[in-house]
Amino acid sequence: AFRTFGGGDFMQHMPPAEFQTRALDAAREALTFDSAVWIRGAMGAEGGIVHSACVYRQPPDMMENYERVKQHDILGFETFSRLGQTINAALTTDPYWQPRLHPDVMEHVKRYGMEHVLTTHIAEPVLRLFTAVAFYRANPEQPFTETERLFKQNLMPHLAEAWNTNRFNFMHSPRNGGTQLDLA
Repeated sequence: AFRTFGGGDFMQHMPPAEFQTRALDAAREALTFDSAVWIRGAMGAEGGIVHSACVYRQPPDMMENYERVKQHDILGFETFSRLGQTINAALTTDPYWQPRLHPDVMEHVKRYGMEHVLTTHIAEPVLRLFTAVAFYRANPEQPFTETERLFKQNLMPHLAEAWNTNRFNFMHSPRNGGTQLDLA
């Protein structure tokens, strides 16, 4: 699956949103998950400021609903404190997470089938940017394994770098006519 993310001229010059979808399709072939979100943003004093979000196999209103509850997202805060490390969380069944989740976050998790999550944030400190990718499973009986967590952790830098390469190449692609785009 790794070779698919950055490989091939056709993927390097496709629109970034299409690239993300294709990369997540390839990741899903290697590691089973139901849905995902891929976020890029700036690191602010009080956490991340989202610039773009690729919502994968989720309804479009998921991110709108998340905006309502994000101030209570303890998993997001914990992930930011452990940059580069993938967290494996069983949000609706693990006694560690259940009492820590705000009721609105728990409702969001159940509504969008996010019972199990592998989430990773990586930072580009010089630019004060971050990339976050979360994979979700809806079935409470199908947790992610430690092997899957390690796979996701090792995959994350490849996803981020391939997307950076794609965005740069697309911006300078003849198909784009050299037009400068906001690709944050």
